[in-house]
Amino acid sequence: MTSPPRRPHVMLVAFAAQGHLNPMLQFAGRLAAKGVDVTLASTQDARDRMLSARRDHDQAAASMTAAPRQVNIEIESFSDGYDHGGDVTFDIIRYMNQLGAAGPPNLTELILELGRRGRPITCLVNNPFVPWVLDVGARLGIPCATLWIQSYALYAMYRSHHQDPSRFEENGSHLTIPGLPPIRTEDLPSLVRADNPYQIFTRLLAEQFEKMKANRWVFANSIAELESEIIETVAELQHIKPVGPLVPVTLLGQSKSDSWNVRADMWAAEPDCLGWLDRQADNSVIYISLGSFATVSAEQMAELAWVLKNSKVPFLWVAKPKRGESDVGLPEGFVEETSDQGRVVSWCPQTDVLEHQALAAFLTHCGWNSTLETLSAGVPVIAFPQWTDQPTNAKFLVDVFRVGVRLQVGPNGLVSREEFERCRRELMTGEIAGEMRKNAQRWKSVLRTAAADGGSSDRNIQEFVDELISLDPQPESADPSGQVN
Repeated sequence: MTSPPRRPHVMLVAFAAQGHLNPMLQFAGRLAAKGVDVTLASTQDARDRMLSARRDHDQAAASMTAAPRQVNIEIESFSDGYDHGGDVTFDIIRYMNQLGAAGPPNLTELILELGRRGRPITCLVNNPFVPWVLDVGARLGIPCATLWIQSYALYAMYRSHHQDPSRFEENGSHLTIPGLPPIRTEDLPSLVRADNPYQIFTRLLAEQFEKMKANRWVFANSIAELESEIIETVAELQHIKPVGPLVPVTLLGQSKSDSWNVRADMWAAEPDCLGWLDRQADNSVIYISLGSFATVSAEQMAELAWVLKNSKVPFLWVAKPKRGESDVGLPEGFVEETSDQGRVVSWCPQTDVLEHQALAAFLTHCGWNSTLETLSAGVPVIAFPQWTDQPTNAKFLVDVFRVGVRLQVGPNGLVSREEFERCRRELMTGEIAGEMRKNAQRWKSVLRTAAADGGSSDRNIQEFVDELISLDPQPESADPSGQVN
């Protein structure tokens, strides 16, 4: 009697940052829901922080389970050389170099160990900033895929910069890329600008583009209907399959009880966020969150705080200090003086906040995850981009998707209190407020349809799963030394 075929086992390897882990884990949930065994691999510190942030997780287990499905997403780790949580916040270049040196042999050993446990990897999936994962896959004879965690527009821009950096020299004119609206200097992602302080990330993206040529699959955290013009215009993009929006399924109209509902938060949410929202009037609250990485100056925080206090509008403000610090930079006495008006928290369950009927607007840094989440929830935005892909995402939110307004930075490098107030009034009470909310609701419907059973993104995921099932689940064994050239 023959044994049943082994289920495909996909390993997703994520750069240890909130914005990278979130879409990878959501992709893991989509695959697991279709009968694939999934392992999410990241650094020891990231794994520990993800699990400790989940109040309902089993301290003895290294998995995330979503009832009622009887499968787990296993959370595994490999060493990056900072297993005891060494603070690398202020030396990102050193950290990335260390990760590039320690990651390949340690990830290889993890994959070999899983094979020895009878859990061989069918497919290895990476995301940007860990291009060396594809070298590991090639060395072990494992088919590889990449999940592009940003938009098609960003892929086209980074790819264009990789091919001809001179096109992006700042000259005051609009940049023209097929399929994209005219892009101004202020709309460019920071990694292609002349003043980019993180050249190491630009180099890693270049490595990623070169190594992806050997990939069997490339996926994008987007949907065909959201970026149809650029996908149809740029032939290369037509080979990248959209599988988004990779957001928590509750934002897509699916309940926690019958669908995968996984999160990769690296910080525990503060209590009573939602309880406070429950006590607010419908369509009255402004939610402020500027992401998990970048921080703004105390002077900028003061300008925003002044506007919130004087507007009397209810607010929920996520103000997270830099790692290793406690001060978030708010003006002295602000929290106490506005305690009847709003809440300042270090972290909150953003998915639940965006779904809440009390929410009127989202003041966002425009990271791609937050962009997809707010579109999925149908919430208008005040765009306040900081760096990396955020200026480009803000351009699309305001000028293409037409779901919000954008704050303009003054000559002193700050957004003034008058500018904050202008955008708040325009989006919450102005003539365009109704139009923005109507557009947001339309995109909400479009994204939900794409992610639903049989939708455009769901079909692409199912096609991937069908191909995995047809693959030999036991790749050739590798050099037992675990070394990768």
